[in-house]
Amino acid sequence: MRTPARIWLALAIALFGAWAMAGMTAPAKIAPGDAFALGAAIAYASYLLCIKRLRRDIDGATATLWSAAVSALLLVVAARLHGEKMIPTSALGWTVVVLLGIVSHAIGQGLTSVAVGRAPVGLVALVLLAQPPVSALLAWLALGEATSAPQIAGGAIILVGVLLASPLRVVPRLRSSPSRR
Repeated sequence: MRTPARIWLALAIALFGAWAMAGMTAPAKIAPGDAFALGAAIAYASYLLCIKRLRRDIDGATATLWSAAVSALLLVVAARLHGEKMIPTSALGWTVVVLLGIVSHAIGQGLTSVAVGRAPVGLVALVLLAQPPVSALLAWLALGEATSAPQIAGGAIILVGVLLASPLRVVPRLRSSPSRR
């Protein structure tokens, strides 16, 4: 299936917004953080493609469960290799683990899995670009974290791109009506 032109336009708009939100600079050299961000982007894109493939054969909840099981196994191995502590030792530690499991994985990844099964993966990926402006808004509301004017403008541009890509039209299309005489 071919990607519609409006999705490509929406992607360009959203990526420009992300660039604006990040500070509108091109690094002179790739910093370690940039390399990690690129690695994370590749890993997340791979995750979306794998979930899309899984969703051809199984439901969203089962796909999320398999994703959690594989991820947990790989993370236990990585943590052991690095000598990390595996079991929280405080109530706060357990609270963080439970909230991460429920909010980030069960709700966040679960809804992503459902969405990938019902919409094209490219559209889902584009809609996921709404995460930075929503995160900035929540950080401002919950933590009082300041955002700059370029970050706010970039977030707004991202949301315009996401709305443009959305099959649910928030703004009705202009239609030419027959002229009345």
